[in-house]
Amino acid sequence: MSMYVDLAKRLKSSSEPLGPWDVTHPLGFPAMLAFLMGKDGSLLRPTIVGLIVACLVPLAVGLLGWAAFGRRTALLAVAFSSLYFPFIEFGAHMLSEIHFIFWMTLAFAAFFAARDVHRRGVVLALSAAGGFALSLAIAFKSVALLGALAFFAVD
Repeated sequence: MSMYVDLAKRLKSSSEPLGPWDVTHPLGFPAMLAFLMGKDGSLLRPTIVGLIVACLVPLAVGLLGWAAFGRRTALLAVAFSSLYFPFIEFGAHMLSEIHFIFWMTLAFAAFFAARDVHRRGVVLALSAAGGFALSLAIAFKSVALLGALAFFAVD
């Protein structure tokens, strides 16, 4: 976590270019921290955003369940993911994983929903929304690219 915060502080306060050691991890989380960090270096706003995202993850999981399997699965997914401890813990520790989980889940929900729609405009909108969410997930954790490749290879 300190690596992310230190990099965010450097991104916010310095205009010098990043070195090879700065890009060993995706830059999405440090960039978000730098954007939300207070002028005094306070992490209050990033913590609040992480809490909000952690609260939205069960709803995103329910949306994925609805898009893939229907209403009953969506309700069960919301119930079980609300009690799933790692979602709560990742939100409490302000880790990049909760943002990754949120955006990756929304991306797959949009992709699954786009498969079942027959109107071209809706398919394009859902696909674009899924692509945007997938790009944000990749910005937080590059392993999202492997998940997307597997999804499109099977589909």
